[in-house]
Amino acid sequence: MVQKFGDDFDLNDKARSRRPQETKDIALQELLDEDATQSTRFLAKRLPVNQSTIQRRLRAMGKVLKISYWVPHKLTEKNMTEI
Repeated sequence: MVQKFGDDFDLNDKARSRRPQETKDIALQELLDEDATQSTRFLAKRLPVNQSTIQRRLRAMGKVLKISYWVPHKLTEKNMTEI
């Protein structure tokens, strides 16, 4: 019989070998702060990732494209006056 998960039953988080996703989100947010009208294709070229990754990260950040601007999905009064 093959054990699928081995003998490790520890439920605590383990260190990962990859960089945390927040680093890329911060870089993406900085690019959007510079110019919120950038396309996902252009953002993907600026950050060396695939365009679908940019779309997925923007959606995860709660951003939607409104009148050529990437804005939070739920607008605050401050967001409405910025556009």
